[in-house]
Amino acid sequence: MKIISLTMQAFGPFLKQQTIDFSTLGNSGICLIHGETGSGKTTIFDGITYAIFGQTSGGLRDGKAMRCESAPDEVKTFVELVFEYRSKKYTITRFPGYEKINSKGGISRVYEQATLILPNGKTIDKRDDANAKIRDIIGINADQFRQIALIAQGKFIDMLNAGTADRQKIFRQIFNTEKYQELMNALSEEVKSIQDNINTLKERYKNNLSNAEIDNAN
Repeated sequence: MKIISLTMQAFGPFLKQQTIDFSTLGNSGICLIHGETGSGKTTIFDGITYAIFGQTSGGLRDGKAMRCESAPDEVKTFVELVFEYRSKKYTITRFPGYEKINSKGGISRVYEQATLILPNGKTIDKRDDANAKIRDIIGINADQFRQIALIAQGKFIDMLNAGTADRQKIFRQIFNTEKYQELMNALSEEVKSIQDNINTLKERYKNNLSNAEIDNAN
């Protein structure tokens, strides 16, 4: 998965629309995000994770909690992520739900929305459908994404100490090797079946040989 651009508005500390064009960083695959404490570094990762999964990078805050506190009611909160996966480009835009004061002085609720634009131009504008399609595309969930792509400081050891089965499952999904595991399982079953048949034939041979010896003795 290659991130091309991230746009945020009224999200975290970013009141005005801000776009980060990752495509200008080249193809090295490595970049450094730095800044003073509280400058919004973590919000960038929150924006990426929220755009993909509807959750923040730490998993402790929802979209509602990420709305900029100083945003006027008429300014919508949204995050848009353009990314490339297996040489195909996707655009996912999310509007978190939040409450605002309406013209009558009461409280109105803005409902969460999500729109996913596929490489063929088709648009999926239902949140649940977009979430399901995203899972189909990248093959991992938010928790797994945080484990392998957004490992927090001091948490890398947790990934290293994760159970073998958990790590194998994650890496199979990342590298799309489930089909090879299925092939191995099928071959194992075939070997077991053949071995069972061999054992059955051996038992029959022993029984026939034993009967033949008895007949000869008589």
